[in-house]
Amino acid sequence: MKKIISVLCTLAVIAACFALVMTVSAAAPSDALYYADFNTGPLAQPEESMQATVSGGQLYVNDAPINAEASLVGGALKLTLGTSGYYGINNTSVALRDLSGKLTDYKYLVFRMKGEIGNGSENNLMLSIGGGDGPHLSTLASSGSVQALLDPEGCYMPQVTNEYQDFVIALSQTNVRVNEGKLVSGINFNNSSGSITVYIDEIYLTSEIPAGFVSSGNKANTATSTSGDTADANAAIGVSTGSTAGATVAENIVVSGGSSSMSLVVIIILMVVVVINFAVIILILLKLTAPKKSDTEE
Repeated sequence: MKKIISVLCTLAVIAACFALVMTVSAAAPSDALYYADFNTGPLAQPEESMQATVSGGQLYVNDAPINAEASLVGGALKLTLGTSGYYGINNTSVALRDLSGKLTDYKYLVFRMKGEIGNGSENNLMLSIGGGDGPHLSTLASSGSVQALLDPEGCYMPQVTNEYQDFVIALSQTNVRVNEGKLVSGINFNNSSGSITVYIDEIYLTSEIPAGFVSSGNKANTATSTSGDTADANAAIGVSTGSTAGATVAENIVVSGGSSSMSLVVIIILMVVVVINFAVIILILLKLTAPKKSDTEE
């Protein structure tokens, strides 16, 4: 009897651990167009290229990084930026605007990221989506003179912690660089306060909210927000590569992931509940069918 109980408890623990792993490694939406997954190396030097994803494509490092150190650590980009830190990357097969300046159809830019310290100081990280400085320069922080990046619900970005989480940025006319006549595909990382280190596991575009995504709930004051970005005001964007060859590369690096109308968190809870209930039912059946002591005595 004790052995059976031990086995059932072990199964419950294994199921819980499996559920935890599912949460940590939640798959990207099925329409995900990967910009970079950093699972290949070595890391590109300035003006040289590296394979962008396991499936293909090329990732470039733009110009000479300024006050920045970058390396690949465990399949992630480890990026340390000083006060004047600047680091630019570019994947020309995943355009953010086409040659006419039109945004593409994807609604969100997703960074799976964590901070080395994870106390929120890494929220000082600023992004230039589309590359170059300008009015599109945005920050992960919810305060300051630079426009804040907002999530699909019109809320500020969550605090950067030392655990990986998805930062889902709603793309709009105001936070993507306009450079008409040229392909807009670069992403610049900037810093203006102290030294920060972040780890970026992957970057992709999608029109679906990733499973398990949790909004900060910190709603932006659209009356005073400098970004002007709200979930309802986001302009739709689409995939454009500027050439037939580029379209082929972009098509090759679309990585299918698990999509579901039900949140992974709900599925995990249901799995644990089912395992526990199953164990309880087995224990009750064993107790009911166990022979009484008086029946075994001679």
